[in-house]
Amino acid sequence: MAIKGNLHDMSLPSLVQMICTDRRKAALIIRHRRTEEGVLFFEDGQIVHARMGMLEGEDAAYELLQWTEGTFHLGDQSRIPRHTIDAPWRYLMLEAMKKVDEENMAAGAVSSPVILSPQQTAVDDELEYQIINLISQLEFSRAKLAERKTRKRPFIALQILTEMVNVLVTFTENELNGTGRALEKTISLTADNYPAVRLLQIRNNRLQSTVVVTLYRNWSAGKADRRDMFTEMARGIVEIMESYFVYITSSFHSAETADQWRDTCLLFLEELTNALQKVKL
Repeated sequence: MAIKGNLHDMSLPSLVQMICTDRRKAALIIRHRRTEEGVLFFEDGQIVHARMGMLEGEDAAYELLQWTEGTFHLGDQSRIPRHTIDAPWRYLMLEAMKKVDEENMAAGAVSSPVILSPQQTAVDDELEYQIINLISQLEFSRAKLAERKTRKRPFIALQILTEMVNVLVTFTENELNGTGRALEKTISLTADNYPAVRLLQIRNNRLQSTVVVTLYRNWSAGKADRRDMFTEMARGIVEIMESYFVYITSSFHSAETADQWRDTCLLFLEELTNALQKVKL
């Protein structure tokens, strides 16, 4: 079904998120100032190709994702011309926004910085210190996924992922003034995109990693179904982790610091996803 509209009524970031969430195989044609036109191609929840004038791939995507005015036409696409983009769509969006900020700074269009109080600065400094420790702990777990014995045993990979989620849950409870994020609610929201995460078991706001192992090892379906189950479960758990990272980084008083750490967390998730793709199913 084709959808037409104006970017004033529906922003490009909202459009991209909607298409990727629906995991549509689609082409989004964008027309800007009547003379400029570009296309973003989507497949399996990602932007896989982009074209604008003489530009292709990520360069074209960065240009298109900066457009705030124009019209769009979204239609199903049975064939993708080429696959020129490997970066996750969220990373592309962040890079495009950075380019806008850089252009604004060059043009002298920077807004006055927000002055933080000494207390707010101290809180941000402490949170940065704690996040450094958090990422270090999670990096240790991610390294386990690269081990040969883990790559050959998908159920161990799932166990490691659930333990990483529990690390994030514990962090929000201990470091964010006791305002931990409810795991059950996060899973419920994630299940809209990845229904398999509904199989995860929670006790005392923690995932039961042994239950995930038992579930996978006793999965009676065929090899293809088992592979699909692992892929959906793993992607869902990574999205749960992303929700916690967004929650944690939004606690900074400094918007610039929050953006920097959000970028760091997204890059960590990208590396984590790459490690999961090497698990032999």
